[in-house]
Order: sequence, then structure tokens, then C-alpha cells
Amino acid sequence: MMVGITIGDPLGIGPEVILKSLNNLSKYRSELLIIGSEGAFSFWNNFYNLNNSFTSVNSIEQLEEKLNKRWDGFLLFDVGLEFEEDNYFRSSEIAIKSIDISVDFLNLGIITSVVNGPVSKEGISNVIGEFKGHTWYYAKSFNIKDYNMAFYSDDIKVVLVTEHVPLRDVFNLITEERLLSTINNTVNWVKGIYLGKKEFKIGICGINPHAGEGGKLGSDEKIIAEALSKVNDKSVKFFGPLPPDTAFLEYKKQKFDAVICMYHDQGLIPFKLLHFEDGIDVSLGFPFVRSTPDHGTAFGLVGKNFASHRSMLNAIRYNLMFTSNESIPQE
Repeated sequence: MMVGITIGDPLGIGPEVILKSLNNLSKYRSELLIIGSEGAFSFWNNFYNLNNSFTSVNSIEQLEEKLNKRWDGFLLFDVGLEFEEDNYFRSSEIAIKSIDISVDFLNLGIITSVVNGPVSKEGISNVIGEFKGHTWYYAKSFNIKDYNMAFYSDDIKVVLVTEHVPLRDVFNLITEERLLSTINNTVNWVKGIYLGKKEFKIGICGINPHAGEGGKLGSDEKIIAEALSKVNDKSVKFFGPLPPDTAFLEYKKQKFDAVICMYHDQGLIPFKLLHFEDGIDVSLGFPFVRSTPDHGTAFGLVGKNFASHRSMLNAIRYNLMFTSNESIPQE
């Protein structure tokens, strides 16, 4: 069972935070497969004066041969595109090819989960056309309809009902079917995280201020209450619809296992306030574990040696928690 790690955009901070993370993961070398550009990793490894070593392969035949033997350093699958230091189009080509190879490797069972380095949506869209992000791309590749974006830290777990959509569209997108799918994905997620635990608490936010205040500020919360009434899982206690402005206070007070938020900023503002540098983004509803750092390519930080690798390290540790069957604390 191996974790695949895609490079992200080679001209972003992806290679830097991956390389710095690998310095802390020598114990797990046999469980990690890096997917990207050998030239890019070599360039940035030397640039930042890091001491990672790699065994590089560029075909499935070479990879399978190595997997049956021991290898030095970290195993790297080179995507076969030459890295160019000032070519952003080529950089995006490497980024999307790394993702496509991870899809192939997931289908083949070579890897059982994937961690993605940050990419430029605009850059990849210039290469292949529409690209709405990793979660969307994997869902499309595996024909998955009912999935959610979620965010993980040791003390807070957030699930979004809607993702990157205009605020004016949120009310129409929150349907009973979508809510029930989100609740099901959330329940399965917390049960997978907290193995051995038998009772769970999940909070669910309202849509309007004060959760509608009994109808004075809107009646949209009725659909949330109706969805909750149809959930029949005695191991889970639901709290809500909660006033969004105090939902995270309730999280702390009631010791929730997760909270479901209706739209992007409702969940991400408090999460990023507390965990901007160490939180991670995970996908729910997939038949494999997928995570990514909770930050972007940060082109402005490239080459300055300022980028924090904590989020990337935590993303890799999150995946290893499932493949290694051991508790791996977050950074």
C-alpha cells in the first residue's frame, strides 16, 4: 500500500514543501511514491541545499521491478517532460501529467491513496481546457457524483455542502439530496478517522444568520432539519441547525467530531484563522484517500526559502495514517 505524491506546479512552492516534508519521513520511504519531474526535484533539492536522494524510474515496467526490490532514497516516477525554469506552460504540463499518472496508478492499484502538491487552476486550464481543481478532476476521472471537500486538523474537522460557487447560488444548491449525501460522507469520514469509537457528535450549521431566528431571518433551515430527521444512525448525535456565528464555539463546548458548513467561507474563515499553516484539504466520498495542503502555489514565495511545509507534511501523514494503520500525529 503506497501513497502517491504529485509534484504540483514545479514553479510553485510544491517541490519545496514536498522536499522539506520528505526530510521528516525517512521512516516511511517504502510507502511513498513521488510522481513528477526528476529535473524539477533535482533542481529545487540543490537550490534549497536539501539532502534528499531519489531512485528514479520512468516506466511501469521499471517501477514494478523496483517495487520487488530495495531502493535507495525515495522512489520517484518521472513523467518524462523536461523541466524548464522559466516556462510556466511546461510547468503546468508537468503538473497535470503527474495527476493523470496518479489516476492511472490508482486504477492499477500501484498506489492506494494520493497527496497533491498545489497547482495553478489557470495554468492547467491553459493546457487542457477546463480545470476546476483536484477534487473535481478526480471525481470526473472516477465518475464520482456524491463527494465533498473537507478540511482536517487535529482539533477541527470541517465539511462543506457547497464549494467554489457564487454566494447567490448557495440557497438553490442546498437540496435535501445533497444534504443527505454530505451527512453520509461526513459520518463515514469520522468513523474512519476515529477507529474504535462508538459514539459521535456532528454539528451542522444553518444558512441564515442565527439559523433563521425561528423564521424571522429566513426559513431555509427547514430543509436541513428535514434532512436530519431522515438520518437513522443511532451512533451519531447531530446538533443543529446551529447559528453559524456560534457553531464553532459549540464545536469546542460539545467536543464535536466534525461540523458541516453550508458554504465555502462559512467553514473556511474559522478553519484558516486557526490552521492556515498546518490544516489540510481532504476529499470525501472517494474510494481512496486524497489530501492536499490547505494553500496554493504561492509563486511569490518561490526561491525565498520561506514556505512552511507543515501543511504538506500533515497531508502526507494523514494519508500514512490510513496506509500504515498507526496513529501519526500532525505537525
